[in-house]
Amino acid sequence: MIMMLVAVTSTSSDKVAMSKFENALKKVRLEAIELLLKIRKGLDQEADQTKEMILTYLSFSQGEASDEDMKKANEQFRNFLKTIGFGALAILPFAPLTIPTVVSIGKRLGVDIIPKSFRHLYKKEHPKKPDQAQNDSEDEPKT
Repeated sequence: MIMMLVAVTSTSSDKVAMSKFENALKKVRLEAIELLLKIRKGLDQEADQTKEMILTYLSFSQGEASDEDMKKANEQFRNFLKTIGFGALAILPFAPLTIPTVVSIGKRLGVDIIPKSFRHLYKKEHPKKPDQAQNDSEDEPKT
């Protein structure tokens, strides 16, 4: 009789623990899907800008690109290199630790490694108050 009571108690606590675990797993899954969708949106934007960059370089090879077009294309090329570097960091083991560390080191050195399209997505989701925006613009790396 005591064994039955212990078995019932153990089973109900196991069910509660399993339910909590399943809920936590669902939450992590939804957050991961949301993050992947944001990354996809950023990469789609980068792809469009990279196509424009290539077309500008092709126009330049025909002598048809203006200096302003070339400045934009060269800026996009630097952004393209950031995206490649950011992607390389993302596939490394322990990326959730590696990426913030590299971003922090880059910020201290005045080097921005985050592509503009991802920075724009972040700013859209996290609008700043006017007094915070002025302080952040002073802290932002110049690269």
